[in-house]
Amino acid sequence: MALANGVYIVRNRNQVGQVLDMSTQDGTTITGYPEHDGLNQQWYIFKESSSDDLYSLRDGYYGHHVGYGIRSGRPMGISACLAPVLWRIVRLGDGTRRITAAEEPQFVFELGDDGLVFINKLNSANAAQVWSFERPPYSKM
Repeated sequence: MALANGVYIVRNRNQVGQVLDMSTQDGTTITGYPEHDGLNQQWYIFKESSSDDLYSLRDGYYGHHVGYGIRSGRPMGISACLAPVLWRIVRLGDGTRRITAAEEPQFVFELGDDGLVFINKLNSANAAQVWSFERPPYSKM
């Protein structure tokens, strides 16, 4: 089932209590951080295509989109950007999801042990690459 447009908390499956967080220190770094109900942890998910699971993600604090870079076939970090970037949000059998680069589906969001979210090669056994999307009890957006 596709995600409906709207506001979500994006929770990592591997690190309990860690949610996708746009840093309020610099407005560009995206981390896993303990949930605190801030706007920087609320993500507006917008379906960009009626035929695919292509979405853009935008944080609720700055309104920045999530972008990434790949150089010489190697993944780089993700960070905020001003223009929408397409992501494929793939539903797994248990209702959780992977966030993959739309044009490079072998690269996925991963939450590192240091708390930074980055792009890494898909590893189906790695729970740090698995996320759940939950509607907040209330949204400040």
